[in-house]
Parts: sequence; C-alpha cells; structure tokens
Amino acid sequence: MSLVGSVRSIKQQVSHELISHELYVGIDVFSHAPSYVRLQYLPNANSPVETDTSIPALYLGRDDDRELPPTLIMPLADYVEAGAYTLRIQEYERQVSLGSLIDQGVDWIRVAATITTKSD
Repeated sequence: MSLVGSVRSIKQQVSHELISHELYVGIDVFSHAPSYVRLQYLPNANSPVETDTSIPALYLGRDDDRELPPTLIMPLADYVEAGAYTLRIQEYERQVSLGSLIDQGVDWIRVAATITTKSD
C-alpha cells in the first residue's frame, strides 16, 4: 500500500508511574493512492524558465472527503506559478496547468492541477 503524508506534530509524553516515554506523531495523510508521474515544463513567450528536464512528481486524485481537487506534489525549485506542464505516466500524456497552493514544505509544494488537453 502506498501512502503520502506530512508530519504535522510530534509530542512526547512521560508517564511518571512507570517512567515510560510515549511519542505521539500527528500525520496529515494526503493520499492512499498516489501516482508517480514525470512533468516537463511548457515554456511560453513570457516564460522565466526554459528546460527540457523531466521533473519527478506525485499526482493525487481528487479528494471528495476533504473537497480537494486533483493535486501535484513536486519539487519547489521546479514550480512555476500558473505554469503549464506535460504530465506523463507510462503511455498516458496530457497537459496540466497548475492552480492554487494547497500545501508547502521546505523543498516541496502541493498545488491544484487541472488536466487541460492531450499533448501533441
């Protein structure tokens, strides 16, 4: 089983009776079924970045329980706000545009993703 999440809190509790230590970890589960994908940035005339580099990412399908759209988790260094990318998973290839910020860590970002068209 694949699982993607983020640690949100760590608390240590000491019991004085038996002098035992318990550790509680709060984890925000993003998805139970992530898909590993490759992205390639699609530059335009006003593009700040030009690259032919394949970018590793995780595609997380829509989460109806938390009312979240489909999202991508990708390296922060490769993120271009409102950027367009080619998304590849096996033989499946589509264009995807990035939307609103959902979550962010030190070196990663989770953003809404809209599949727009089939790539040529």
